[in-house]
Amino acid sequence: PQPAALVSTFPPPACSRLHDCGLPQKQRRSFHPLRSSCGALLALNPTLLPPSHLLTMARILFVLVLALAAVASADVLDFLQVGEVEEVENTCGGNCPSNKCSSCPCGTSKNMVNIGSYCSQYSDWSQACCNCIANAESGGNANAVYHNTDGSDDVGLFQVNSFNWASCSGGKAPCSPQTNLQCAHMVWGWGSKTWKVRERR
Repeated sequence: PQPAALVSTFPPPACSRLHDCGLPQKQRRSFHPLRSSCGALLALNPTLLPPSHLLTMARILFVLVLALAAVASADVLDFLQVGEVEEVENTCGGNCPSNKCSSCPCGTSKNMVNIGSYCSQYSDWSQACCNCIANAESGGNANAVYHNTDGSDDVGLFQVNSFNWASCSGGKAPCSPQTNLQCAHMVWGWGSKTWKVRERR
């Protein structure tokens, strides 16, 4: 039978000793010795609670579980989005067509140039290939930029990768079409005068 004190009052008054809760000596031994209130003991042994209180506790527990699930879901989404670049329309004034550029190393205005006039400055490479590559990479916009998933940037007429800047443009973004052309010619040379190797790290 349940002790009368537990049935008639809920929650029970705080108590400093286990026997204040009216539990039998044998049952008291099953509780953690650091528990010092009747409420804590009842929480460990819900069979001592009236059915109406059990229903209330179940509802509260259900709400807590839902809240924790919502927080966990938000944390997972935040984790998955770490490192992603927020898409912004018309990034860099149109110089970043992907809208994923984290910066605008060549500014926010386009600089459309004649690709052929730059390709023709070198006679040791295929003019057709040079024109085709530059047109595919930048469309003739010398200020074009693309942000890669590895954190590097491609800039300029030939979209020279930032890993190459230290070797061909003093570590700065080769936004000048003339500098970009020189970098492209160097990259072409590193690939044994082919376009197979596009980076030098």
